[in-house]
Amino acid sequence: MAMTRKRLLLIILAGTLAVLVIAIFSHPYGRQLVFGPRIDGMPLAWWQDCFRADASRQSDDSLVTKAMEWFGIRRPSAVWGLPPDRLLELVLTLQHDPAGSVRARVARTLGQFADRREGFDTLVELLEDDEPEVRRAAASILARDEPRFQLPLPALTDRMQDTDEQCRFWAAFAIARHVKTRDPAAAAVLRQAALSTDGLVQVDAFGCLCVLAKSEPAYYGDIADCLREEASLRRLAPGYMRTSGPGSTPILVELLDDQDLIVRDDAIHALGELGPAAAAAIPALVRLTDGPEPRLRQSAMTALSKIDPERYPEKKNSTR
Repeated sequence: MAMTRKRLLLIILAGTLAVLVIAIFSHPYGRQLVFGPRIDGMPLAWWQDCFRADASRQSDDSLVTKAMEWFGIRRPSAVWGLPPDRLLELVLTLQHDPAGSVRARVARTLGQFADRREGFDTLVELLEDDEPEVRRAAASILARDEPRFQLPLPALTDRMQDTDEQCRFWAAFAIARHVKTRDPAAAAVLRQAALSTDGLVQVDAFGCLCVLAKSEPAYYGDIADCLREEASLRRLAPGYMRTSGPGSTPILVELLDDQDLIVRDDAIHALGELGPAAAAAIPALVRLTDGPEPRLRQSAMTALSKIDPERYPEKKNSTR
C-alpha cells in the first residue's frame, strides 16, 4: 500500500512537471530562453511585447508575465536602453506586426536608422502599408533630412494622392526637398494642406513651404498666395520668416498693411531680424514711424536701426 502511494505521488509529480515543461515550451518566452532567438539574453518575443506595450501605452499583466517574474525575469522598463544594433534588430522583426499602431511606431523608430540600408528600405516598404498612420509616419521620416540613399520618387509620388492628408503633404515635402527646384505638383499639395481646416496640418504644411523657400525662393510665391487666402496663417508667417533671407522681405512688407495689429508688429520685428537683407522694406518702415500707433512707431524705429544703423540710429520711447 505504501509503495502504491509512493508510485502515485511520483506519477503525479512527473505529470505535473511534464505539464509545466509543456506549458513553458509552448510559449515563445520559454522556447526562446532555451533555443533563441534572444536579444541581450532575453527572448525576442519578450522584447517584442515590450515594444508593443510601449506603442499602445498598455501594461502587460498576463499570467505568463507574472510567472516569468516569479523566476526573477522581469520585463524591461523600455526597449530604448538597448544598444542601437540590438534595437534595430528588434524593430525590423515588427514591421509586419498585426497592429497598425505598432507598425507606425516602427516607422518612427526607424528615423534613428534611416542612414542604414536596412532601416531605409523598411521605411520605403512601410510607405505601402494598409494603415494611413503607418504611411504618414514613414513619409514624414523620409521628408526630414537629406537622405543618404536615393529617395523612392515613384512611391512618394503615389503618396501625394493618398487618402490621408498628412501623408500627402509629407510625401510632397520629401519630393520638393529632393528635387531642389520648385516642383509644381508638390507645391500644389503643400498649398492645399496649408489651407486645410485641420490646424495641425495647416501649421506643418505652411512650415514646410517656409523651409523650402529658404533654399528655393520660388516657393515664396506659394507662401504669399496662402497668406492672402488664409488670415490665420498671417500670424504664423513673421515667426517663420525671421531667418529666411531677403526673399521674405516682400511678403513681410505686405503684412505691414494687415488689419491685425499683432501681425503688423510681428512683421516689423521680423524685418528687423533680417537686418541689412531687408533694405527693400526701409520706405515702408519709415512711413510707419509717422503713423498713429505708438507701438508700431517704436517697433519700426527699432527695425530700421537694425537694417541700416548708420542712417537710422535707434530712438527709444518715442512719444510722437
